[in-house]
Amino acid sequence: MDSIEYLGNSKCLKTLKKGDLIFGAEGFEKGRSIVVIEEQEKVITNIHGITIQQEEHNANKAIYVKCILDYFRNKGLIDLYAVGGNGGSLAQKYWDIIPFPNFSTEKQQEIAKLYHNPIIYDLKKSKLDNFLALDDEFNSQAGIYELDKTAKQFQAILNQAIESIIENKPVYMKFNL
Repeated sequence: MDSIEYLGNSKCLKTLKKGDLIFGAEGFEKGRSIVVIEEQEKVITNIHGITIQQEEHNANKAIYVKCILDYFRNKGLIDLYAVGGNGGSLAQKYWDIIPFPNFSTEKQQEIAKLYHNPIIYDLKKSKLDNFLALDDEFNSQAGIYELDKTAKQFQAILNQAIESIIENKPVYMKFNL
């Protein structure tokens, strides 16, 4: 028997790439968004989100737009720009009314860096007496994305250590972030 592999559908689906912005444009919680930061294979989104793709897959551009949209959502403006009932819709054809600031490329990169600043969290040099200093240095430079990612990794390490303690097993903590 021949095997045919496809992603959710036998048709050619548009997959997400690094730098794509997914924007929830409909309903009462509209305005939520996410930027694909890391390249992944075979990842799609459902039809209800607007996927904004650029030819150059520039994550900083997408992050900048996301930050502006998040600001507008936080201020309640996204709901004001939406049209229709049942929470409304902010389809791309209405985006010309959104007053995106015309910041310089340098300012856009500065804003994007607060969200995603790909620095290395090097714990190979870490010892008990210098861990806090290394952690503080990383935290002062990292973007929100990196802080969230490392917090989840630390939580998994901590959960494994707690599980070992509960099971009366030796505790091995590997910090390979």
